[in-house]
Amino acid sequence: MGEFRLSTGALNDAIKAYREMPRNADRVEVDPGSSGERQPLSTTKLDAIVDSLGAASQALAAGCQQTVYGLFLIHDDKQR
Repeated sequence: MGEFRLSTGALNDAIKAYREMPRNADRVEVDPGSSGERQPLSTTKLDAIVDSLGAASQALAAGCQQTVYGLFLIHDDKQR
């Protein structure tokens, strides 16, 4: 049986940074892909993105023990 420790601390730090960066920008634009030109991202969509990242951060913290910030992925030796 193989085991791999997935460190969620670094992932959570990245999520926190991605939540803060848009808030510190003077404006946020998006490339919708169809026109090839960037357009302003609406406040509603930006808020939804930041809220989702916050929920992801909370889920990572809730899924880990107080002193262990990681997940242990275990693979049985049987073939899939």
